[in-house]
Amino acid sequence: MNLINKLNKGDKIALIAPAGAVFENSLIDKSIEKINSFGYVVKLGKYIDCKHGYLAGDDSKRLQDLYEAFVDNEVKAIFCIRGGYGTIRLLDKIPYDIIEKNKKIFVGYSDITSLHSAFSYLKFPTFHGPMFNYDLYKSPDNYKIMFDFLEGKFEVLEYELMPIKGGDIDGIIVGGNLTVLCSLIGSKYLYDFDDKILFIEEINEEPYKIDRLFNQLYHSNILKKIKGIILGSFTKCDPEDISKSFNLDYIFNYLKELTDKPIYKGLESGHDYINKIIPFNIPIKIKNNKLTIKKGDVFID
Repeated sequence: MNLINKLNKGDKIALIAPAGAVFENSLIDKSIEKINSFGYVVKLGKYIDCKHGYLAGDDSKRLQDLYEAFVDNEVKAIFCIRGGYGTIRLLDKIPYDIIEKNKKIFVGYSDITSLHSAFSYLKFPTFHGPMFNYDLYKSPDNYKIMFDFLEGKFEVLEYELMPIKGGDIDGIIVGGNLTVLCSLIGSKYLYDFDDKILFIEEINEEPYKIDRLFNQLYHSNILKKIKGIILGSFTKCDPEDISKSFNLDYIFNYLKELTDKPIYKGLESGHDYINKIIPFNIPIKIKNNKLTIKKGDVFID
């Protein structure tokens, strides 16, 4: 695994839209203000304000902004302004050899999961963390914790977890949005799950759909390969009619029938008001129900 450089105040950050369109241009200005407030300079993707149906410009435009953000030597980090949908359309067009030579901080979640998964084969840390757009209206601590970590201010990040099925484990953490991950099954862009710790989160899916997706992981043998599961935020995933459904806790406990590996819940990362940063493709430990992430496993000193 290759370590990457941490951020320093005054660095240039690229803000791009590789997935869904930003339909309120005022949110782009507010995103710039937010990044500036932490002491950074913003370089906007050339096509960040494009609208092409539900996409932020056609595939070639979104791909160009992604490519240029990586090859620009002045850019020290890349932030996605939003998710939505669209990154899966780029996966077979990305020049991975160029990105491998220009590794840097890359942050996003939700639909950006496709890029986290595809980039995992380049062996560098990427970050499941706050974006902008409507994320601007969530907890301001999301950004403070993220930038503090990216600046190397934390030697260790520790997150308390709640065991569904306990057990101390260590391994490389991978994951992201559950639906997006399942959409990659059968492709060469899906993570290699052997001996990995799987983090998953979700939004706007009824319990029966989450049940279906868990079974897709099971029947794809992914749950046999991994060392454990961490459940993040499952936002607005409660049943519309509880009299005709299982609740989320039932579905989470059902996972114990699909795997004998440790299962944890309660990591506040995903689409909720609190969205804590998680580096992917780095070694972590879970001991005594606590997830530990070390700065030295992510950044060059």
